[in-house]
Amino acid sequence: MNQALRFFFIGMGLVLARPRVLLLLVLVSLFMALPVAIPAWMSADTHLAHVSAYPGDAAPDFLHEVPGWLLDEWARADSNWRDLIRNGMAPALLLASLLGLLFAGGWMHSALHGRGEHGPAAFFRGGGSHFFPFVRTWLLGLPIFFGITWLIWSTPGEWVMGLFLPEGKPGMAASETTARFVEHGREILYVLMLLFTEAMLDVARADLVARDGRFSLWALLRAFLIMLRQPHVVMTLLGAGIILEGLWLVGIPAMVNGLHWPLWSLVLLIPLGRISMRGARWAGLALWISGRNHEPDQAAEKDGIPEVSDESEPPIMPTTQHGTTWVTDSVTPPANDTTN
Repeated sequence: MNQALRFFFIGMGLVLARPRVLLLLVLVSLFMALPVAIPAWMSADTHLAHVSAYPGDAAPDFLHEVPGWLLDEWARADSNWRDLIRNGMAPALLLASLLGLLFAGGWMHSALHGRGEHGPAAFFRGGGSHFFPFVRTWLLGLPIFFGITWLIWSTPGEWVMGLFLPEGKPGMAASETTARFVEHGREILYVLMLLFTEAMLDVARADLVARDGRFSLWALLRAFLIMLRQPHVVMTLLGAGIILEGLWLVGIPAMVNGLHWPLWSLVLLIPLGRISMRGARWAGLALWISGRNHEPDQAAEKDGIPEVSDESEPPIMPTTQHGTTWVTDSVTPPANDTTN
């Protein structure tokens, strides 16, 4: 566990050492929300500009919640606003997923191959070099996610529910406690399986960067074995980032509200924290996978077995000169040879 946390904080230091990259990624994340935010804002500005709170009620605090009556009024004035947002969400989520792969490749490449380069150009060049192998891991992960969803919420899951509940229905359970236990257990199992799969995909991507590989299927198989052998290290490293990201999302709004900072500070700080935590997770994971891949070579060196590189040159055969002196192509014989 200490080892995983150490790699996470090393990754955090690597991320914070690249402020220009962080600022650029924050701006990209803000612009990604515009295709959805602008149509919603235009509809709200048209249909809700005249709406005010009921007499005696406090003004809505949009930083924390949106009153239900306001959404109902919006729906009556513009019945298509929900469809408008949903139609914009699908391409926005797809673009966010693909950019997430690019960012992950950039942080992993920076951790392993670009430690001396701190600019956005090097970051995106490194992310671009691994983008298409990462896309293939993403495509390989889609049927896995679909299979997990089918396993938990379709026929197999209903069959298991029938073993614990009458006809598999929580409403017919002997006690409410049993129904809640079974239903929540099903939901928790589903979330854990999704987290395991997401962690496995991240390990596969880190392995691709560490080996500078292109075969995503083999990387995914290696990642599955790593998850079986050392799941505690991977989940601790990734879990540290997830927990800190959650604390950031809860703490920053409270701080902004308590210190009465302007709303634009919240708009900048929320994505800044999320991008930093995720970058630290990806960079730390890449460093750990790289060190893990080199452990067999280090063990071989300790046992007296020389490390053989794939790019090593063939050995140079010795030759003789004047029948007595051994020389090679890399050794120059003395200029004044007095041997008779």
